[in-house]
Amino acid sequence: MAKLPPNNRWTQINSSDKVGSIYASKNINLDEEGYLKLSPRTILIANRDDDTSLGSAHLIGRFNTGEYIIATSDSNYNINRTLTGDPTPAINTGASAPAGANQGGAVFWQNLWLATTDTAVLSRAISASASAAWTSRITGLTSGVPHRLAVFANRNELVVTNGNVAKQYNTLYSNTTDLTISSDFIMNGVAYNGRRVGIITRLGSATVGQNAEALFYIWDGATTEANDGRAVGSEECMGICAYKSSFAILTRAGQLLYYNGGGFDVLANLPIYNQKKYFFGGFINPQTTGVNMVSDGERIFIHTTNTLLAHGRNDEDAMENFPGGVWCFDPRAGLYHRSSQTFSKFYRHAIAAANVNTTTDVFTTSATIPDTGNIARLLRFSSAAKTFGGLRVNTDYYVIKVSSTTFKLATSKDNAIIGTAVDVTSADTTTYFHLFDIVDYASTKVDAGNAAAIALTGENDAIKTGIILGGSTYKLDMSGTQRTLSINVPWLENRGWIITPKIFSSQVQDTAQKMFVKWRPLKSGDSIIIKSRHEEALGLPISSTTLQHANWLGTNNFSTAQNLADAKTYLDAGGILEIEFLAGAGAGQAVKVNTISTDDNITYSVEVDENVIGAQAGRKSAFIINNWEVRRTISSSEKGFAEIPLGKTGKFHQFKIELRGDETTIEEIDYVNAVQQKSL
Repeated sequence: MAKLPPNNRWTQINSSDKVGSIYASKNINLDEEGYLKLSPRTILIANRDDDTSLGSAHLIGRFNTGEYIIATSDSNYNINRTLTGDPTPAINTGASAPAGANQGGAVFWQNLWLATTDTAVLSRAISASASAAWTSRITGLTSGVPHRLAVFANRNELVVTNGNVAKQYNTLYSNTTDLTISSDFIMNGVAYNGRRVGIITRLGSATVGQNAEALFYIWDGATTEANDGRAVGSEECMGICAYKSSFAILTRAGQLLYYNGGGFDVLANLPIYNQKKYFFGGFINPQTTGVNMVSDGERIFIHTTNTLLAHGRNDEDAMENFPGGVWCFDPRAGLYHRSSQTFSKFYRHAIAAANVNTTTDVFTTSATIPDTGNIARLLRFSSAAKTFGGLRVNTDYYVIKVSSTTFKLATSKDNAIIGTAVDVTSADTTTYFHLFDIVDYASTKVDAGNAAAIALTGENDAIKTGIILGGSTYKLDMSGTQRTLSINVPWLENRGWIITPKIFSSQVQDTAQKMFVKWRPLKSGDSIIIKSRHEEALGLPISSTTLQHANWLGTNNFSTAQNLADAKTYLDAGGILEIEFLAGAGAGQAVKVNTISTDDNITYSVEVDENVIGAQAGRKSAFIINNWEVRRTISSSEKGFAEIPLGKTGKFHQFKIELRGDETTIEEIDYVNAVQQKSL
């Protein structure tokens, strides 16, 4: 019998599929030692369709409960993410507000918010007002290079990166001591810790083809010479943050390194490191935008792209065990996938009592109403002493869309579809709802160079928890990327999974007899889906490429020009296949493949076993196919543990455990096997 996790600690090593208790993960939380938990899902705050000035987020600063300032590659924004606040990003419109060609720098200093333009540093008061005036502080910076900012706390001076120069300014914004490094490199990140700053670099625009190692510098700010400079084993450093008593950096090779004062300790590796896969783009193409790493105690959150150089027989650019988005390093658990961007948006509704008809149960609103069957959450009444007849606070209901301005609520999705509404008997003065338009369960295909800023939300409440992040994800029709701002929210259904290492037979072949899964109580609608495989198939897994997507014809069938010959051969021979959608419509969902057909061996038609949320004719998706077979679906009606018959024989067995719901949690897994073919 094998037990997972073997030492009551879930770990993801990322060195191969034979070690650790997790081989791969998506949307998982391992904060509570010994428990495997589904992360809170993300919801879209805004994208560029809402505001054409919304650029890639370079830095997100929290200055009050639920209140943030965000510096993007275009403009700066204020966001109020409180229960009664309007969370629509408000573009900074004050006098001299920076707009266009921003170069990735922002920081709080001297009770001001400082942000960079292409050639300058400006400041504004820390306030919720989007109309606060801006003041020019530093001018004459070099155009076209990143201007990252950090506060040299022990010196109370400001550090501004400027190509291959780190410039230092006192409290009067007068230039003091500068550090100049080789012109082969561009400084693309800076952080402060312990009376010194760490500076990361990448190869400059004039160094095409040099294939030189980028350098990491330590500088105390007292002289024009760096105190230390270390090669990082890659041509680019992708991120930096203060960590413990020093600094953690992420390299383009996929290593998370800790500077120990005389070199580097390897904290963890992304899956690409040991598999020798490479991020898309040449040596000088930046892979991230802004401050994409943040530490939280012993944990580090990293926002990373996952688009790779074409590899494999079908020129694929994705890997099953390397979803894009936010990864979490925890020294107890390793480096695992935590969260992703989304196109599922929420709409805030503040509905006065006069707009609630207690006879017809109809709500009238000026905000956007998603389609029937989507979730509506009642967040609060205007007064805690009041009630809302027929409804409960912090409870999910389902939209019955009556018109573009009116809706009703149902207690279940099925009731919403047939039009059975909640009987609303009374209304409060003003009631706050969030209505959610669910079109995906997070996009895990992140375009090269478009993993952007990440920050901690700072508190957990009814509308936010965990992290807030910016970046770009693929549109629902895969026609390009869309700049987005997303945030973790509690209680909504999310979907994620782990893949276990291969459990190899003790001799030649073993028969997997059964497994036991133990879990914490499930809420209504939550589920755990057990999948397995006992063989590898030629050509699998296979993923779509940047050009060859799934072209949806309906909600359960699509065509694609990606070569699916190997998948078709396996399916036609009686094998079982699963397809997971990585980006675009329906991202985050995994379903069984029913049929694959082709008339010309160029265009393939695929039908899947269930309707995919978010899929409709005209939309597109990125995908990956592998030979996973569903063995059992565990529902909320079951209590505590389940025995799952397996009955498969092979030289290894591997399991994919999908979690659906809100904080769905597995305690442990027991796997029982028997020798089928002995070595002697």
